[in-house]
Amino acid sequence: MVEVRICDLAQLKKEEFKMAWYAELQRIKWHCIKGFDAIRFYKKYQYDKWYNSLTNEEKEKLKEEQELRSKKADRELCSALAQLSFLMGEVHRRALY
Repeated sequence: MVEVRICDLAQLKKEEFKMAWYAELQRIKWHCIKGFDAIRFYKKYQYDKWYNSLTNEEKEKLKEEQELRSKKADRELCSALAQLSFLMGEVHRRALY
């Protein structure tokens, strides 16, 4: 077990501290008590706080970017499924002959 002293944590930058804290929470899993995941709740709270700080133009731009990412992921999924379907068809065809 690695001992982490408070003075060591104080020397970390803010982002490094968040990553170290998150890693430690994931390691010990005490954050999830009786089905309530405190990390997920905190991450959603942080996102909502950040999202509310955006201007309307930034919110629109973010929405457009999310839609583009979603469409790209859908296209990649369809392509992967088509390739898999083709391969399964070939395997089935060769198994019959």
